[in-house]
Amino acid sequence: MRNFFKERIGITPKELKDKIDEKVPTALVREFFFALGGIPMICFFIQFVPGLILGVYYMNYSGELTNGLSATYISIKNITYEFPVLSYIRGVHQLGANIMIVSLFMHMLRVFFTESYRKPRELVWVCGMLLFFTTLGLGFTGYALVGDQLSYWATQVGANIAGATPVMGPFIKRLILGGTEINLYTMPRFFILHVMVLPLLVLTPLMMIHLFLAREHGISYTGGKEKSYYSLVPDHIFNEYKILWVLICAFIAIVYFFPPTLGEPANPFITPEHIKPEWYFYPMFHFLKLVSFRIGILATMGVFAAMTLWPFIQTIMEMFIPYKIVRVIAFICGTILMIVCMLFTILEALI
Repeated sequence: MRNFFKERIGITPKELKDKIDEKVPTALVREFFFALGGIPMICFFIQFVPGLILGVYYMNYSGELTNGLSATYISIKNITYEFPVLSYIRGVHQLGANIMIVSLFMHMLRVFFTESYRKPRELVWVCGMLLFFTTLGLGFTGYALVGDQLSYWATQVGANIAGATPVMGPFIKRLILGGTEINLYTMPRFFILHVMVLPLLVLTPLMMIHLFLAREHGISYTGGKEKSYYSLVPDHIFNEYKILWVLICAFIAIVYFFPPTLGEPANPFITPEHIKPEWYFYPMFHFLKLVSFRIGILATMGVFAAMTLWPFIQTIMEMFIPYKIVRVIAFICGTILMIVCMLFTILEALI
């Protein structure tokens, strides 16, 4: 059997295991924050099957069908209220997206505050940030596909924000909307972005690169010397498998008690009193209320760029400032940004 694989793919199963295996400190089993990197990936794969099932019953035509309602809204209404199984599947899909973003954010915090982005792991961090932005894009396009009043106007606001981007803004807005405003071409474009472009052509390649770089440089553990270890394969993989089934059971239980809902149908002629995006956009949305629109867009882009390139920024700073001082600066900046995001999220949720 060894020769069978060796002759055909150039490597035996044992050689493959030795190549990808790594001795993982046993302490990482006890330290939950070091296992957060696998949870977003697990949630992403959990999303696939519910997403495919929902896609079969979803109609992305936003023109009027019956009684002034769009096909998009009617299909989501039927999924939510007419078919209990599909409603359950929609709830699992929606909850999985939220858990994915929460765990990804917590993973980023762990990596940042333990300085696991330092040389030679700078590209691991950059790739992780791109994964985070892509995941937010998945959340935005998924929310737009609901077709109710709040999602319609949140989509309009999001498109206006994209349109305010310097240089490429107007082009990006017309590309995602199919025009200057939401029209018959918008929902099909968002559907393609949500089910094909972002998950398959962007997120999956980035995830593969991220995993390759993470495996290449190994696990960054700052807990000091560790006397006992366990194998990445199959021990750690089995732990991730257990997390998968725990999450599936948790999703099923939570959706049972908190089923998905649907708002009033979209009406482009009536602006809601309070336009709200999904909760993970609350910090940026609240910040844009406090400053002028263009300044807010430029400041947000600056923060995103600084976050993405922080490993290189810190390296440059260390050429002129002692490392201990730079570390304090990084800790203060990260803490302030985290507190501001949490504060803005709470304030926006209370409005």
